[in-house]
Amino acid sequence: MKKVLVVLSVVFAVSAFAGLACTREDGPGAQGQGAAAPADATLGTAAELAPERVGTEAVCPATQESFTVEAATEAAVYQGQLYLFCCPGCRGRFLGNPQQFGAPAPAGGGT
Repeated sequence: MKKVLVVLSVVFAVSAFAGLACTREDGPGAQGQGAAAPADATLGTAAELAPERVGTEAVCPATQESFTVEAATEAAVYQGQLYLFCCPGCRGRFLGNPQQFGAPAPAGGGT
């Protein structure tokens, strides 16, 4: 009985966190992809917004995962700061609530 309880606990834990994980295979329609961008955010790719970063290492603000920046890496400039993301889903999650991921609050005290 104890084994069954342990196995069920592990299955539950894995299921609970499965939606939080990011995979680099996230594509259009990925979690958070439909989030409206804040008005002061500029969206694009690393090649468009920061070509000097292509080929360098970055840390995704949504997952804290280290990755190598590619030309097609999802990017955003928010409050004057460049953010690079490991996948489209992470950019969508970030744009939904930038302050949750350490971005500064908008000027004027908005949330």
